[in-house]
Amino acid sequence: MISSGSIESLFAAFNAQLDRSGVFANEGKMVDASFVEAPRQRNTREENKQIKEGKLPAEWEKTPNKMAQKDTDARWTKKNNVSFYGYKNHIKADTKTKLIRKYAVTDASVHDSQVVGELLDATDQGQEFYVDSAYTGKGA
Repeated sequence: MISSGSIESLFAAFNAQLDRSGVFANEGKMVDASFVEAPRQRNTREENKQIKEGKLPAEWEKTPNKMAQKDTDARWTKKNNVSFYGYKNHIKADTKTKLIRKYAVTDASVHDSQVVGELLDATDQGQEFYVDSAYTGKGA
């Protein structure tokens, strides 16, 4: 079993080793996000209402098998009139090597621009910065 925070620690250690080896070019950064779809849930309207309020339906607690199959963290969103259910992977990558420097995972409903501040840090100052149009629209 993976302990909490172990992936983040491993990722940081890997990037630190790449930094020590001079792999990262640090000539520019690009930020983007991609959808990770989750199995669509078949919940009643009342169950969905309770989930959005941060509660679990009482019936689910009585049936552990049902609880194991429910994803209460994923959310719906639309992009270009196409509906997605799940999560988003947000990344900041080095433009020259295309290696990921930092990442964040959110539910799919989070606008891309809301995570930029979490991805950028002082080491990015003075570098070229590339994003797509999702970071300039509504919510930016």
